Amino acid sequence: MSVVTPLIRKHALRHISRSKINIPLSNSFSSITPSKIKFQSSSNKISPYSKGFRHRTHPISIADGDYTDYDTSFSRQPDLSRDGSQWVLDPTYDVDMERDRQADQEDRAIYEAERRTEAQRRTWIENSKPPIRVSEIDVAGRAYGKGGRKSATAHVWLNPGMGYVTVNGQEFVDYFPRDSHREDILGPMIATRTCGYFDVVCKVNGGGKSGQAGAVRHGIARALEKYDPDYRPSMKAMGFMTRDPRKKERKKVGLVKARKAPQWVKR
Repeated sequence: MSVVTPLIRKHALRHISRSKINIPLSNSFSSITPSKIKFQSSSNKISPYSKGFRHRTHPISIADGDYTDYDTSFSRQPDLSRDGSQWVLDPTYDVDMERDRQADQEDRAIYEAERRTEAQRRTWIENSKPPIRVSEIDVAGRAYGKGGRKSATAHVWLNPGMGYVTVNGQEFVDYFPRDSHREDILGPMIATRTCGYFDVVCKVNGGGKSGQAGAVRHGIARALEKYDPDYRPSMKAMGFMTRDPRKKERKKVGLVKARKAPQWVKR
């Protein structure tokens, strides 16, 4: 028989050391024959240290390469060993499983972060789009708008007509005697060039004349937008669509008014 190659000798020694099976070897591998190599276990019991061992009962030929008694299909199974009265997993197996678990968690975290980023990006895109504005006209052909200024609130109904403006049942010029108030109220119609095309009916309460005039102007601008959304850009450019947030500042303790201090004389 030919001499066993060093490679076969290397694998045979590895197998013997891992499977913990006592196989008698001579000092010289040149005298080893297939018939001389047999398993000689110290007992008939199955060794708990065997990992995927098939427990052969026939002679193994090292020269022919049949020296592997490990089942490759169980390479990922845990290696159990007896430690006192408890079974302990092979530490190398635990390390591999922990590494795989951490890799899976990292992949899952990356996926969740990408998913949240994509959802946020889609939300930003949707929010950046201008709202779709449509005409809102009731069954009577009127458009409604609610306006406010200081402590005054105005409810305005606008419908096609001859250009009459009625405020709390009175004529426009009778309820607002100041020209400045009338100019403020007609500002949205001048910006949209619709003077004389709509009749306006207003109900306003609270505040003084200046606040009520600003509330009516705001209500007319909103009613024109509801009647035709194309009127919005020209009124928006003039600032008629924004409610004026300014109001009277409260009086402070120790002052005559909100900021006016009492007269002080040194001597």
